[in-house]
Amino acid sequence: MADKPTTTTTVSIDIDLTSLSSQPDERLAMLWHVAQHNPVPFGDEVAGRLVKKIGQEIIRRWLVTTPATLYHHQERDYHWHQLTRFAVHRDGDWHPDPDKLATYEAQQAQAADGGEG
Repeated sequence: MADKPTTTTTVSIDIDLTSLSSQPDERLAMLWHVAQHNPVPFGDEVAGRLVKKIGQEIIRRWLVTTPATLYHHQERDYHWHQLTRFAVHRDGDWHPDPDKLATYEAQQAQAADGGEG
């Protein structure tokens, strides 16, 4: 009787963490999927480090071609926003703006009345 054909194959892939930056995108994507499907138990330290390194390389490459939004949020933004809500810059100095203050006070009164008005 002839041997039964094998229907299962194991494929081993060596991953050199020191060469990730030189791997083509297609191979890096494949390595990500392989690392995610690693059949070790959940929480395995080596598997976690492997996925982290591959993920960092993917993110590094993606960010190289993605322009960063610089200075969208700044520490001074809150204070500047509050200042411009109630004052105007005129003649080189800041002055209270009666119209802005009246608008703010009307909004506060309306909110206190439950939004009616």
